[in-house]
Amino acid sequence: MIPAPDLILVNGNFLMTNTEDSVSAMAVRSGIIIALGNRDTILSLAQKETQIVDLGGKTVVPGFNDAHTHFLSMGLHLSHVNLSDATSMEEIVKRLAEGAKKTPKGRWVLGHGWDEHKFTDEKRYPNRHDLDRASKEHPILIIRICGHMSSANSLALQTSNPSRVAEGVDVDPKTGEFTGLLFEGVARMAVYDLQPTLKEMREGLRLAIREAHRLGVTSLTDFVTPQMVRAYQDLRERGELKIRVGLSLRWSDRSHEGYSIDVLEAMGIRTNFGDETSKITCVKLAIDGSLGAHTALLHNPYSDDSKNCGAFIDDINRIRESVERAHCAGFQVAIHAIGDKALDYALEGIEKSVKARPRSDHRHRVEHAELTSDEQLRRIRDLKVIASMQPNFIGVWGRPGGMYERRLGRERLLHCNMYRRMLDDGISICFGSDGMPFDPLLGIWSAVTHPIESSRLTSEEALTCYTLGSAYASFDEKRKGTLEVGKLADMAVLSDNPLSVDPDSIKDIKVEMTIFGGEIVYRRNH
Repeated sequence: MIPAPDLILVNGNFLMTNTEDSVSAMAVRSGIIIALGNRDTILSLAQKETQIVDLGGKTVVPGFNDAHTHFLSMGLHLSHVNLSDATSMEEIVKRLAEGAKKTPKGRWVLGHGWDEHKFTDEKRYPNRHDLDRASKEHPILIIRICGHMSSANSLALQTSNPSRVAEGVDVDPKTGEFTGLLFEGVARMAVYDLQPTLKEMREGLRLAIREAHRLGVTSLTDFVTPQMVRAYQDLRERGELKIRVGLSLRWSDRSHEGYSIDVLEAMGIRTNFGDETSKITCVKLAIDGSLGAHTALLHNPYSDDSKNCGAFIDDINRIRESVERAHCAGFQVAIHAIGDKALDYALEGIEKSVKARPRSDHRHRVEHAELTSDEQLRRIRDLKVIASMQPNFIGVWGRPGGMYERRLGRERLLHCNMYRRMLDDGISICFGSDGMPFDPLLGIWSAVTHPIESSRLTSEEALTCYTLGSAYASFDEKRKGTLEVGKLADMAVLSDNPLSVDPDSIKDIKVEMTIFGGEIVYRRNH
């Protein structure tokens, strides 16, 4: 006998129910889906205390699961000067100047999200002279959308006085002066090493959760430091952590504060320690940077920088050792590898580790894998490595004349973000956003309208990658990722059906409602 539901949803178009029968209604109890069926059958289960919601024919999908994001950091950035939609250098300067007016003299002005490829005046990186026009009385630091480079003004550089030979701190070869450009996190830390307080992190996390609910996201993987874990724990104890998070531990490297490998091994924890709300998923390692910052590691030079093939973020021998130690300690490993040369090193490390100590279901991941060869795809498949992809990248930067084409040229662009080929080859894919931007429907649109037609996915495949694919990547496919009896009642109610609208319209679909564990946590226009 089915117990009395807490919540009944009727007159909905439920997708991914794994049943051939038409489903228009759902019953939920204690955060779990307990029944699916037609309206009359499900309504017959209602009791006096049951909340009944009429969806008015709207489409219901499993809650989106962002498999690769910097969630708490995104929340912190929401309080910074937003530069993500700035379309000119002048607009960058204007917004920073407005931010400076609201900030006491001598205090830092922080900005985030600029992308020079959106500029209509000059498509170049902002330098210290540009930022000096915003203020000479405030130290200013702005982080590029990729997170792999920043720009600082003169006062910021004078205040910190980084070494002119410090890695990633750019110096004019003619004058010997700082340009203000800072490549990779190690350079940014040389200029700005102030860490947010626990209070600031808690507030940032609250802001990020609200944004997630607005966009229908109910699960995610965040790449975290020890301090960030404390903020998650605090919100959980207060009953405010209404998001399911896989905590990916940042392995210490030169550009990130993270976890000592010795500490993690000594603690004896490993992947899947935790529960349905928060748990340890993987250990994060990074080999290279980003294409936007010209630091992704390539076999051949950049098309717009003929002497540059990118850079290692850390010593490659240290990375190799870390992959093997993490694998042997029982962790799932997630390796950031954007360029094709970086991907070779990532696969080499995984292959060596798996051969040395076989594990039947390791589910190791390569993060990004944006530029791939036929041989690399074969190795990914044979090693049973998960491709953790960010489809919004190709949507934002992959169009004709976009950043990808400028960095890689037309021929290499054909091997960029090859979703169709990966799925056809039997490779497991999970989708995330990397926060660039944090928007699953934009990501689904990007995969379906991929500028290279032979790499496009169907709407159903893209939706699956952003739900069940991401659940599989965190060993959660039995608890979420589809709308089935016995699974968690996490879902998003959409204004339109992404499987039937014109593909170009997918990015314009609105999230009408988000349900987390059977609780309505967001309603549009409420």
